Amino acid sequence: MLFYKFFIFLFFPIVVFSDKNTLRLVQFNTQWLFTEYNHIIDCPGKGCIWKNKKESDIHFLFISKILNELHADIINLCEVQGMHEMKQLVETTNKNYYSYLVNGTDKETYQNNGLLTLLKPSILPYRINTEYQYPIENTNCHYNGSTILTDIPKHFITEFKIDSFLVTLISLHLPAIPQNPAQCAAREAQAQIIQNDIQTHLKKGNEIIVIGDLNDFDNRVLDKDDNIPNSMVLDILKGNEGTFKKKFKLFTISEKIEKSERHTESFDDNHSCRESMIDHILVSPKLFYHVYNVSIYHKYIHNCSDKINWKGYFNSDHDPVIIDFKF
Repeated sequence: MLFYKFFIFLFFPIVVFSDKNTLRLVQFNTQWLFTEYNHIIDCPGKGCIWKNKKESDIHFLFISKILNELHADIINLCEVQGMHEMKQLVETTNKNYYSYLVNGTDKETYQNNGLLTLLKPSILPYRINTEYQYPIENTNCHYNGSTILTDIPKHFITEFKIDSFLVTLISLHLPAIPQNPAQCAAREAQAQIIQNDIQTHLKKGNEIIVIGDLNDFDNRVLDKDDNIPNSMVLDILKGNEGTFKKKFKLFTISEKIEKSERHTESFDDNHSCRESMIDHILVSPKLFYHVYNVSIYHKYIHNCSDKINWKGYFNSDHDPVIIDFKF
């Protein structure tokens, strides 16, 4: 049985639509969007990239500018501190968004996932407290530690009525560092929790969108620098592996992006800067049919070293992923 806990904060403005036949969905890891001081982790301060309030405020303005340029109908945000920041985003963007944030259980970063949307959800965002054991069967994460239960610290689930579809949107921010064995194993278990939930929503007749920073690579649709995952995370979420293997199929919107453009983040691999795609949007077949444009916002530069000299230092270390549907 699934047990649900609701941590929902709301801010309701007026909704205005520009084109009822199209919908733009965006995934954006905002990189430590903290404008209020968190004394537990010392952020802004020594506990995160923004060393003082001035830096965090500048970063916030950069993020707001990007959101204004994206003109999205629905935006999934990762690494947000709380509802204070979400309300600030509504005030500083050019659209009248509904704003939601679901508090998670990450006691290391205290980051959460947020939602800005012009389309009011038919079900308020919620989280599930299901746990799953790792390492899972047939893992290739090279994890040799003890068996551990994990929940999904940073996520939410909601539902939208889009065109003739009821769409379940699942927002995820999975554990970082793709090649770390323990994090890899935890991501697989968390992906299996979501796969179980996907199957439940599909049985109700819903379409599915899985969106977020999955902190892992796709072994079937390779990114710009051909990064190969150790984990089965993407395969589990797409229905290629896991408990419900071959029972359903989700498509990655990366298929519609040129390989040279498939990168949302940079990382240092043995002193070599590699571009990778760890932010993903997966959709069920009927929604995939309605995708008419996919792009990644590559308007600032990432650099693996000497971050203070980034051309885009105050932006984010992730690029937004944009998907346009036409109905």
